[in-house]
Amino acid sequence: MSKKSSILSDTIISEPRSNKGIDFYLQGIESEGGNKNSFDKYCDKYLCCCKSFRALTGVKLLALFLSTSSFVITIRFIQELINRKGKNTDEVQATFLKLLIVIPVSVSMTVSLSRKSAGCLVPFLTLQIVGFVTGIIQAIALIYYIFVTTENNAARSLCTLIFYVFIVMIQLWFISIVVSCWKYFNDRRLHKRKNAYTNFIPMRPPFDQIDFNLEAGLNNEKEIVKQSNTKMSIAKEEELTDTFESSIKL
Repeated sequence: MSKKSSILSDTIISEPRSNKGIDFYLQGIESEGGNKNSFDKYCDKYLCCCKSFRALTGVKLLALFLSTSSFVITIRFIQELINRKGKNTDEVQATFLKLLIVIPVSVSMTVSLSRKSAGCLVPFLTLQIVGFVTGIIQAIALIYYIFVTTENNAARSLCTLIFYVFIVMIQLWFISIVVSCWKYFNDRRLHKRKNAYTNFIPMRPPFDQIDFNLEAGLNNEKEIVKQSNTKMSIAKEEELTDTFESSIKL
């Protein structure tokens, strides 16, 4: 190993933990807030029921309700097939259509909860939006019927209208819960993508605080070479002198 490299290695090893040396080669970077890399899953926009529960909990209850409904409708469909002896009656067809709607939505909700995927909530949102629009249209039609009809069943129509308004409000509430959960899944995914890399960046070490003294090392190396050359020349002169003296004696 040359004098230059030995001086360089000795200088680095001699002070590996100085306050102004290699310890500052990496500096941490904090993100916003207190513990800055943690995702706030209790943010207000991820809550429901007057900010009493997380929207994720509400979606879990909705998924449980859909799974139970799918099971009940399946049992009913099997019973209708047995009672009707396999004939394609209107009731069997209606129950089969319910299964075609409820089961895929229930499966998508379950997959969304297991994979924390916002995209799998879209089928349920679509179903609720369609039901919400249908309920509003039916409520408007009932209001028109109550004020236009001359029959004596206005009280019954009013009760039906109140029921439809209640259903529409429930659907709107379900939509708000699922939208909050959709925001939670989407923001959580973006946060993970943003913090997928290390929380450190390389910084230039303060070389001005580490005295490598390369120029002094080079000068010392030149001095050593010069001394070795001088010693070699002296040894050659002594050898020549001894040879000359021995030849004179002969």
